[in-house]
Amino acid sequence: MEKILEEADDLVKKQVPENSQQKIIVRIMQGIYDKREVNIKEIVSGSRRRFASDARRIIACRLVKDHGIPLSEVARHIGVSPSAVSKMIGSEVN
Repeated sequence: MEKILEEADDLVKKQVPENSQQKIIVRIMQGIYDKREVNIKEIVSGSRRRFASDARRIIACRLVKDHGIPLSEVARHIGVSPSAVSKMIGSEVN
């Protein structure tokens, strides 16, 4: 029981206040767009081209795992469903 509570505390510490979520999302997305030279319209339109899918996966993983942004919020910004974000994170290879 104590282990579960400790893990929950760690998750709460990772969560970001809503007012700064927007700034984090924009910063991470812009960094990926610049680094990968990906068109923002292609990312948010749900394009199935390989480089667009890879960029979405990287964005989703960073926002959820590193910054604790909710799946639904990430999904809204990258143009996919929360289920798709969950699958992206689950299939990430470290």
